[in-house]
Amino acid sequence: IYFDTLPETNLINLNTAGKDKLVQEFGLNDSQRSQLRSQYLNPGELPSFFTKHIDRITLYTNVNRASLEEFMQLTPEMTRALAEDIIKARSGDGFYVLEDLRKVFEKHNRQNTFDKIQRFLILQ
Repeated sequence: IYFDTLPETNLINLNTAGKDKLVQEFGLNDSQRSQLRSQYLNPGELPSFFTKHIDRITLYTNVNRASLEEFMQLTPEMTRALAEDIIKARSGDGFYVLEDLRKVFEKHNRQNTFDKIQRFLILQ
């Protein structure tokens, strides 16, 4: 999908936001905090207390809008240099297909990292 301008979003990514941010944003108690995981693969895995917030959350990272910090939190295998190169490569019109993003990972010899996180990436 191509956008002349990228849509703004206030969605909170459960896979990149830290536990403290989730506690703060959703007013979670200690019991709920202890149920948080570092990664959710699909909505069916979400704890039930997120049901009332479903319109405010996402499991995916928009490659064309993500910050350096969001890229760094995707996986421990993400290097700062790689994250900076992704941001540099998307400047202008952004990425149109994930294969263009794969080339940035390949340049850093991180093809396996791309394969691991690809299912969490979207282009908007």
